[in-house]
Amino acid sequence: MEVPFSELTARLEKELYRLHYNEQSIKYYRSMWRRIAVFLESEKSAKFTEEAGLHFLDPARIQLQNGRAATLCAAVISTLPSQQPASSARSGRNHSIHKG
Repeated sequence: MEVPFSELTARLEKELYRLHYNEQSIKYYRSMWRRIAVFLESEKSAKFTEEAGLHFLDPARIQLQNGRAATLCAAVISTLPSQQPASSARSGRNHSIHKG
């Protein structure tokens, strides 16, 4: 099932509240989701894919875009559920949400 990124993040935020994440952690996730949303817009995509996530984390792209070295946490990407077909999801990749 493919879900637009905006709907995906709304669902994820509800889940974070359900799991009793603190407000500071939720604000952090929101800020990362905004960065990802801006990136997806620049790529003319409304959907998040694993490939888009890896491109988002590409250090060369980040350095060129920001004009300085930047480090992003891959764990943020791993909190987003995979939108791959079920056969790919069985590959053993872990897409669990980590409490912050």
